[in-house]
Amino acid sequence: MRSRYTAFCLQQFDYLQQTSIEQMLINEPVDWVKLSIIKTNNGEVNDLVGTVEFKAFYLDEGSLFVLHEDSHFVKKEGRWFYAFGHHSIAPIKAEQI
Repeated sequence: MRSRYTAFCLQQFDYLQQTSIEQMLINEPVDWVKLSIIKTNNGEVNDLVGTVEFKAFYLDEGSLFVLHEDSHFVKKEGRWFYAFGHHSIAPIKAEQI
């Protein structure tokens, strides 16, 4: 999860595609500000699936937003891949970070 957030920050879209089960549609790059992991479930060394609930804060055209997602991951051949996620996006104020 953290490596994918870093890839978003660095605009390493090839890595994001390589660590996804399906082809991803990636929007215009934004300025990522902060990642907060809220909760994880499974995802340990011996697990084959895992979930991560997180909030990722970003700036887009001068406005601050939060992406809140429950991401689902699967492990194949010893590597974790993003499978799918349920998310919402909302504008916020800087003091809410």
